[in-house]
Parts: sequence; structure tokens; C-alpha cells
Amino acid sequence: MKLSYKIKEPDAFDKFKSAEIPDESNPHLRRIILSHMVHVPCGKANTECPCMKHKSSPGTCKYGYPKACREETSTHENGFPLYRRRNDSKKPIIRKFAMDNTWVIPYNPYLSALFDSHSNVEVCSTIKAVKYIYKYVYKGHDKISFAVSNQENPKPVDEIAQFQIAQWVSPCEAAWRLYLFDLFEMYPSVLPLQVHIPNAQTVQFNPAEQLTRIVASEVRSRTSLIEFFKMNANANGAAQLLYSEFPECYVLTASTKTWTKRVHKRFIVGRLIFVVPVDGERYFLRLLLAHVRGPTSFDDLQTVDGYLCATFQEAALKLGLLE
Repeated sequence: MKLSYKIKEPDAFDKFKSAEIPDESNPHLRRIILSHMVHVPCGKANTECPCMKHKSSPGTCKYGYPKACREETSTHENGFPLYRRRNDSKKPIIRKFAMDNTWVIPYNPYLSALFDSHSNVEVCSTIKAVKYIYKYVYKGHDKISFAVSNQENPKPVDEIAQFQIAQWVSPCEAAWRLYLFDLFEMYPSVLPLQVHIPNAQTVQFNPAEQLTRIVASEVRSRTSLIEFFKMNANANGAAQLLYSEFPECYVLTASTKTWTKRVHKRFIVGRLIFVVPVDGERYFLRLLLAHVRGPTSFDDLQTVDGYLCATFQEAALKLGLLE
């Protein structure tokens, strides 16, 4: 994570990955790359290849092989660079076809030499790297794909038709689950904070309850926001905190919906409920709560330099929070 190690420019891409067949000076790496990191012949050479069977662009390779030859690496708008693939006129025979650098899957020489297996390595250097990371974080449990075929007469495998996908649980994970250890943890804790305009808070109730009792109940009308105002208006006075900072010093009791002084130090994050701009006044209220410290009421939020604004939007405009 140090600045000197961050991959930002195309000149640095080639230090970490390659998309070319190694030369004869490194026979070990060359054998591995030719065995694991060359895309299977497709296109006119093999129209039955699984990568050719996709609806978006029939008759072409799903992964865009063969790639174009390039003398140097450059960036591309879709997030993946256009890797260097020099035309060195060397075409080793793989699966009865002459293959060159245009068929090589990007790899890291060190990792390929270490693991002797297929290991695709891509450089994600643009904002779309966020999408790439999230896709892998939320893709689900580890899975292993396998197929049984005749080695003497290998044929292209249709992954959808022939592969069986099964969840694979490692010995470590199995033991962890048998002992009922926690599988995940969220730290720090996040406390959602309500954002509502006056007399428009959400009230939860049982369908069998009487509506008059619900409306008359003081506890039911309480919210974290209303009690936040009360704490700030208290004679003792709460610290001049933002609404989102309040949970760091005060604890919200769910049963009574009241704030109390935090005794034990604990790092907790207060997060205001997300509000879209089309919600109008509620959106501008949230904007004020994110910037105004220690408000004592809704009217206090709408007061700017002694002037009570008619709306939250007007108050936000006078405070320069929006144009």
C-alpha cells in the first residue's frame, strides 16, 4: 500500500504482469505458460469452443481472443489496460495450432512459476476497480468446477452442459463450523439514525393494538432524532456534536428510545439514513443535520443568524450548503 508500490502508470504494469510467451531462457516458466495460460483455439479454428457460445455477440470469442499485437501497454476506458503483446514471429504449436502472444492470458510470472497452474492476473487501475473488488467480495461461497473426460481424446467442454458445480468446504472451514466459531464480524458497529420531518416519524405497532393508544403514547412518538434535540436542549447541555457523532458519546436505549451518557469507551459509527434529493424537505433536513452542531429543535435547525427560515431548503441555502 506504499505510494512507491502503487500501480498507476502503464509503464509500471509490465513489472507485475505479462501477456507474452516467455523465451527459451526460462524453460520452466515457458512450459507453465504454454500449458496453463494460453487461450484455447477458438473462432474459425474451433467454432465449438465454449467461449463462442454466448448470446451477446454470436460467432466471436466471449473474451475477445485473439487480441491485437501491441508494442507497449496502454490504458483503456473499460478499466482493463491493453497489454503489451509484441509480434515476435514465434508461434509454438499448442493443441495442433500455431499460437502467438495474441492468445496469451495475462499472468504474473512469479505466481505462475510458484503455483504451476492457471492464474489470471489483471491490473485494475481505474475507478472501475471498485466494481471489480465488490464483485468478488459478494460472489458467494468458494466453489470448485470439475469434469471427467478422456485424456486420450480430449474434446471442448461445454461448461454449462457438463460441469457440475459443488460447494467445497475446506478442512479448516469444516472444523471452524463444527466448533460454532463466528464466521464473520462487523467492526466498528454502525448505528442507523432516523431522519424525518416534524410529525412524520415512522411508528411500529401491532395490528391488534388500538390506534388511539398508539397516537397517545409518548414513547411511540420518540425517535433518535427527537431525543437528540432534547439532549442538546437539556440544561446540562450535551456536547456540541453533529447528529452522526452523537453515538460516540451517548448510548441509544432501544426500549425507551432515549440517549444516555456513554460510560464504557467503544468506537461506534452513527450513520444517517440515506435520503434521495427527490424527497424534498427531508433531504434538506438531512443536509442540515450533517453540518449543524448541537441543534435543539427543528426550528433551531431552520434558524440562521436569528432568522427563522420557512423551509429546511431555505436554511440550507443561507448556510451555503447548496446552490
